[in-house]
Amino acid sequence: RRYASEYRVELKSFLGEANQHEVDRTHPLIELDANKCILCGRCVRMCAEVVGIAAYGFVNRGFSTVVKPELGGSLLDTDCVSCGLCVGTCPTGAIAQTLPLAKPGPWATTAVPSICHYCGVGCEIELHAYGDSLIKTARREDSPVTLGGHCRRGLFGFEPVQAPDRLLTAKIRPGRELQDTTLDDAIGYAGMRLKELAKRYAPEEIAVFVSPRLTNEEIYLAQKLARVALRTHQVGSFANLVNRELA
Repeated sequence: RRYASEYRVELKSFLGEANQHEVDRTHPLIELDANKCILCGRCVRMCAEVVGIAAYGFVNRGFSTVVKPELGGSLLDTDCVSCGLCVGTCPTGAIAQTLPLAKPGPWATTAVPSICHYCGVGCEIELHAYGDSLIKTARREDSPVTLGGHCRRGLFGFEPVQAPDRLLTAKIRPGRELQDTTLDDAIGYAGMRLKELAKRYAPEEIAVFVSPRLTNEEIYLAQKLARVALRTHQVGSFANLVNRELA
């Protein structure tokens, strides 16, 4: 602003015909602002060549060209899987993540590398925090596992971290009511109860179900616990129910 005044920069010298587009907020997770779009086509290629959905395309020609979902409608009318890769590849913020914040920012966030915990693939992501609040997540293109790819849960599934009913301490139920305890005591109590069950029931009466969100190493330890400690070979998972749309 100081240099603009010093060099007498006047906006009217650069005025001309300009497009004014309405911001599309019909999608609950992704916001489209065509006024910021530079027509680079990165989102079009990402969605078509990497994801294989082709939800975006160039609408109109010449000065009126704009990148929009199919037929100029909403993303909700396409086959969009809400993976958010278009958000990560957009260089101008024309495609942005809808943030559940009262003030949009800008926020001077601190980026912390992490691993998506939803499943065992191990997609690398970045957590952007402002103080003690998690603002958003972002993709990491230097990931040797997925090369920046992820599903919608990796980018948009972080809100439960700040849920008011999230468990912050370990709990046990020695009686009818849950009680707060330390993590070591909770693990010891769980081990004691498993020993009691192993003595009370025969191995063929015991089954162990493993969460599909665990890593391969954790799943290996769970089946080892079942076969060595509980002496049962009945080990299964509810993956077909939890990830039904991904099966």
